[in-house]
Amino acid sequence: MTGRTAQGVSARRATGHDLVAALDTEPGARKAFEALDRSGRYQLILPLLQALTPETRKARLDKALHRLVHDGPVE
Repeated sequence: MTGRTAQGVSARRATGHDLVAALDTEPGARKAFEALDRSGRYQLILPLLQALTPETRKARLDKALHRLVHDGPVE
């Protein structure tokens, strides 16, 4: 794989298990996430992908979940 294809695969892997687990444990989060369009999901996931440390990623994940559950989908 080269170029954009490889980047897309690595982005999906990096999004990974912590996001999936968080969506399953937070009531309403999965439904709100699934209601997002492609751009909305990207806006939510991008900060997670850009996090340089596990602590930063965790903080960003918590913030994203809070936005999903309490503020609804970002449009």
